[in-house]
Amino acid sequence: MKLHPIAINNEGVEFQVERRNQREYSPEENSVGFVFCLSIDLIGSTEAGLKLTTQRLDSFNISLVNQIRPHLEKLGLTDASTKFTGDGWLVMTEKGKKVPALCCLATIMANRFQDEMSQKTGIAKDNIPSLRLAICSGRDIRVELPDGRKDWVGDSARKAVRASGYCMPNEILIDVSVRSWVLRDFNIKSANVEQRPPEYRPKRMEEYFTLHVLGELKPEVAVDSEAPEYFVYTLGVIGKVKEAQMVGKQVSERLGDKASKLGIAETEALQAILQSWNRLMASLPDYSSALEILKSIQAAGLDPDVVTYSTLINKAPDYDTAKAWVDTMQKEGIQPNVVTYSMLIDKAPDYDTAKAWVDTMRKEGIQPNVVTYNTLINKAPDYDTAKAWVDTMREEGIQPDVVTYNTLINKAPDYDTAKAWVDTMQEDGIQPNVVTYNTLINKAPDYDTA
Repeated sequence: MKLHPIAINNEGVEFQVERRNQREYSPEENSVGFVFCLSIDLIGSTEAGLKLTTQRLDSFNISLVNQIRPHLEKLGLTDASTKFTGDGWLVMTEKGKKVPALCCLATIMANRFQDEMSQKTGIAKDNIPSLRLAICSGRDIRVELPDGRKDWVGDSARKAVRASGYCMPNEILIDVSVRSWVLRDFNIKSANVEQRPPEYRPKRMEEYFTLHVLGELKPEVAVDSEAPEYFVYTLGVIGKVKEAQMVGKQVSERLGDKASKLGIAETEALQAILQSWNRLMASLPDYSSALEILKSIQAAGLDPDVVTYSTLINKAPDYDTAKAWVDTMQKEGIQPNVVTYSMLIDKAPDYDTAKAWVDTMRKEGIQPNVVTYNTLINKAPDYDTAKAWVDTMREEGIQPDVVTYNTLINKAPDYDTAKAWVDTMQEDGIQPNVVTYNTLINKAPDYDTA
């Protein structure tokens, strides 16, 4: 399955690029760094793609973006360079502290990719390609591409792609540098790749380096109150819900012990503990576990803040439950913010309810942002209503993003209208992505136009 390249920004969505005059860049203008690269390769993806209908292939490509995006957000990897290779992904970061998150992403993809893609596309799990995953490091240089995007070029991606050639299905291999970052967090063993059969060896290998197999995340490590909250998230996503709940409970108890040793005047330290509880709540896999965190916060004598309640609203099982939390926070004198309302609007059962909440926001002096409007546009009953909201965004100085345009293109009544919006977004310096083009293709009046 050959995929069109996009990138993802620090908001966790497809980013727009600023068009610039093309010029040559010298090495002195570019930064050099030691970069870590996760290579995710879909095994036999081209052959599998040829067996799909055009509609199924379009659905698969769109779902690839939707499958990885929430994991990047939850793992704090939205600032990493993320791109399609044609048969998978490369996720690259120069930040060593993000290596555990890369390993968590690899773990999630190895364990959940086929299931999640099957759920999103309706394609049987057995027909979803398994993965080869490798994380390697190397010296790279950051360059600016002709369209304005920046990218890492050098050793890290080359080594990761080559290393993935040794992988068995859904296996994760890491090099020595990566191993040194996560040795205490994951079970790791030697790969002994030289003993593997020919089908598990890369066709080309410019240099040989030691590789290790990345095993399971150690639950006992996640219990440490100083451990990243995304460890709990990873356990929950890969199906170890009981372990995630257990770890969440133990971490919460440790935070409670810390809070009990602080005096009421130690405001800054108590606030830091509340923030840790909020992050822990966000990482948990279910609403009931989030409620337990709320009880722990209250038992420690701390007052939940807007982040606490916004997280509960996000995890609420339905609109009525979410709305009840807004009522509760307002009774306690906590003002909902744009994030709170955007989450509530997303859970609204219909367009009229969603619009009423936007009106409420305005009355309270809270300015909707691009996420708010994108959610509302998605719920709009027709194209004209959606377009009117885009006009409103522009009047308020809010720049539509690629998600805005993709939604509008999807609601367009015909191909010509949809194509005009693609032209508009490019004029605005926003790069169309695979979702844009697949939506446009679906509206094409005939095969030749598509």
